Amino acid sequence: MENGRKDSILNESTMSLLMMAVSSGVLAFMTLFTKNVSSEGIIRTGASLFIVCGAFLSIKYLFGRGYMRLNDYSFSTGILLVILGICGLLSAPRLVYLQDTVFSLLTLVAGVYFLQCMIQFIRLNAGAWILEMIAAMLAIASSLIGLLNGRAVLNRISGFVPWALLISSGFAVISVLLSAMLVHAYRRRMEQAEKEAIQRMKEEEEKARQRTEAAMNQNAQEQTEQS
Repeated sequence: MENGRKDSILNESTMSLLMMAVSSGVLAFMTLFTKNVSSEGIIRTGASLFIVCGAFLSIKYLFGRGYMRLNDYSFSTGILLVILGICGLLSAPRLVYLQDTVFSLLTLVAGVYFLQCMIQFIRLNAGAWILEMIAAMLAIASSLIGLLNGRAVLNRISGFVPWALLISSGFAVISVLLSAMLVHAYRRRMEQAEKEAIQRMKEEEEKARQRTEAAMNQNAQEQTEQS
């Protein structure tokens, strides 16, 4: 059972990243395309999504024996999302005035994640690192414009901040899935190479044993002939 979890592409870390990316994308989409929903309603929706995702991760950790894996942090991630979601629900009226700031911070998080993917893809010899580098630069630049109140850009492009978050979230989903598939394939190659190395060692040992037996038999035959 543990090996099945280890070999799965959609492990706990991947699911956590996917949930955060999808939640951010839903917030940006609602801001851009649901005019009948107030900003406070959008924030409450996002906070509720954080609570649901956090509860799912925490429960999955407890009942999925996540405590048996040393590198599984889905429980702490889930609790953090639940706390952030509760704070968002309670502070929704005040967060309305900070919506662009919150969206820009989420875009910045996506940009930093793209940087990590870029380094990961370089180490895995995947040509997609170029796309990750471009996405990281655009996401970080867009987030800084929103955080530093780049009015020249914000006033010229309507909905710049939510559009930046929506595009970053969509690309983040692709990056998460691509990263998971590349890492999974790399591990499979390493496991296969290890099996082949072990097999070669066994074959060499068998050949050495056969040569030793042949030499011993030859010595025994020579001694018999001499006697």
